[in-house]
Amino acid sequence: MKRTHAITMLALSLLSVPAYAKLAKNDEILEIAHYEYDTYMGVNYKYNLYEPRGDWQRLIAKTHPGFDVYFGWRFHPNFGLELGYDWTANKPVSTAVANNTSLLGIRNTAGESITVTQKIRFKTGHADLNAFIPVPIQDGIKPEIILSVGASSIKPSMRVAFNETPNNISNYTNQFKNTSGKSKTVFRAGIGVQSLMIEDVGIRVLWRYENIAKVRFRNSDIARNPNTQKILFDGHSLSAGLFMKF
Repeated sequence: MKRTHAITMLALSLLSVPAYAKLAKNDEILEIAHYEYDTYMGVNYKYNLYEPRGDWQRLIAKTHPGFDVYFGWRFHPNFGLELGYDWTANKPVSTAVANNTSLLGIRNTAGESITVTQKIRFKTGHADLNAFIPVPIQDGIKPEIILSVGASSIKPSMRVAFNETPNNISNYTNQFKNTSGKSKTVFRAGIGVQSLMIEDVGIRVLWRYENIAKVRFRNSDIARNPNTQKILFDGHSLSAGLFMKF
C-alpha cells in the first residue's frame, strides 16, 4: 500500500510539471525554469538503509555506504533522463553458530561453534526519468525540486569466510560458498533538490525508495529454501554530491 501511494504521488507530480510552467505568471519563475544546458554528469555519496529478513539479520548490515555516478540528458527544461551505476562497500558482519544449531536453515554438526563472516556488496545499473520543478530564489541561485522514477538492475555479491574448524564441516561451508547473487530489476522513486552554485557546477541531495525485496540469491539450499530465499525488505537511500554541466 505504501508503495502504491508513493507511485501515485510521484506520477501526479510529474504530470503537474508542465502545468506549473505554463501557469506561472512571474517572468522570473519562467526564466529560472529554463536552464541553459541539456547534458550533465555527477557523482554522489550514497547511504543505503536496508532491512534484512529473518536469519539474514545476522549476516547483512542494515546500512551500506556507497557511491553512484550518472550521466543525464535534459530533453526539456522540466524533464530529463539519467543513466548511471551504483555500488556499495563490502561491509563485513560476523555471527557465531553454536554446535547443533542452524543458520539460514543449515545445521552446524561440527561439534563446536563456527564463526561465519560475510561481506555483501550491491551493484546497480539504473535508468531514471526526472522532473525538475523550479523554485524562485533571488541572488542568482537556481534551486529545483527533483521528482524521479526509474528502474535499476541490482545484483548482490556475497563473500563468506569461516574461523578454523574441523574438516568434517565442508558440507556446511559449501552451502554458503555456493550462494551467489542473482540480477533483478527493481522499481525506484525519489525526491530531492539540486542547484547550480557556480557557472558549471551544482549540488544535489536526493532520497529514494527501492523495492529491493525482489532481490534473491541462487545455487544453494539457502537460495531454494522458501524461508531464507527472501533476504531483504524494501530499502531507502540518501545521496548527496556534485554535478557538472557540459
